[in-house]
Amino acid sequence: MTAPDLIARLPESARVVVHPTKQLDADVRQALAQGWTLEQIAAEAGRDLGSAGNMGAVVASRVAHCARTPRARSVRGGKCPDCARRGSVWIEDEQSALPIRKCDNPVHPWNKPESVDAAIRAAGEANPNALDAAVKILRDLARENDVIDANLARPYMQTAQVPGPVIPAAFRKLVAAGEIRPDGEVVSTDPGTHSKRVCQYRVTRRTAGAR
Repeated sequence: MTAPDLIARLPESARVVVHPTKQLDADVRQALAQGWTLEQIAAEAGRDLGSAGNMGAVVASRVAHCARTPRARSVRGGKCPDCARRGSVWIEDEQSALPIRKCDNPVHPWNKPESVDAAIRAAGEANPNALDAAVKILRDLARENDVIDANLARPYMQTAQVPGPVIPAAFRKLVAAGEIRPDGEVVSTDPGTHSKRVCQYRVTRRTAGAR
């Protein structure tokens, strides 16, 4: 199932302006891998398009969001009241119904500290070369800055193709080494995070080579 299959399920007004690009095709495949069905992707991408100024861009953006967002994971002990309406892990805006932030209700297993810690450790252990590259990037940034965070590191991590889950493992490795310490939070500038807050770190010890 690919982009043409999705387009065939969109409202007629959208079918004439949405084209089966390689990016759309890749996003559809990734959304399916995230647990969405083709019908769910079409419903999400095709809703309330009447007032859209650029219908094609809106559809593409919504499909890309589905590709980034896991769909309908089960929660032990019943559904979470904060995000049960769509059965997802995202809190929705009441008027637009667009996801605005990931649900942080502790009922979700993935919000339990021990689960997060285990996932971060596993990501670093599974990608040792990427972890080494991420640590080097953070140390280079620490030589030039008093405070570092994911916003500052993101373009360098993307250039080095460091997987997203490895980045927190790199920050934690520097914390454990006594090179940085948590120092508050800032709003993420990554549009895919829906303005969630990320930790910033103050540099406490620079490695050899620092100015």
